[in-house]
Amino acid sequence: MQSLAFASIVVVGWVASTLAKVLVARPRPATASTNGFITETGNNSFPSGHTAFAAALVLAVALVLCRSTVEQVTALGVGGLFVGCVAFSRVYLGLHYVSDVVASLAVVIAATMAWIPLWNVVIAPRLPAPPPVVPAARRTGAARPGSTKRALRTPPGL
Repeated sequence: MQSLAFASIVVVGWVASTLAKVLVARPRPATASTNGFITETGNNSFPSGHTAFAAALVLAVALVLCRSTVEQVTALGVGGLFVGCVAFSRVYLGLHYVSDVVASLAVVIAATMAWIPLWNVVIAPRLPAPPPVVPAARRTGAARPGSTKRALRTPPGL
């Protein structure tokens, strides 16, 4: 269930950015005026899909994988640097305006904030419970009835 929660946050953030890109349909900066290093194949600039995906990935890590507040703050700090690098690169390469990368953060945060209650109240309770985790000692140490496997025994004194 944790992997579904992680994937859903990333997908929701990225899809929200893609929908906003289609709705706004803002043209990219002119390559001649920005001295762009590369040419993007898509026409729509607002918001930045790359920055949105990076931000959604960082939010998924912080919300799903991190267990303590310290881990979450660390993940958001390191992830913020990652998102900042992606955002800077998109503007530096002349593919986006600064407002494109800033808006992608707002779109992803808003979409995630709308998605989390839906996930927690509607979707997660309807998912089947994961199978119980069997401790490693029980998995390898004891033979099952009808099994030809022998149980491992600890030598005396250990």
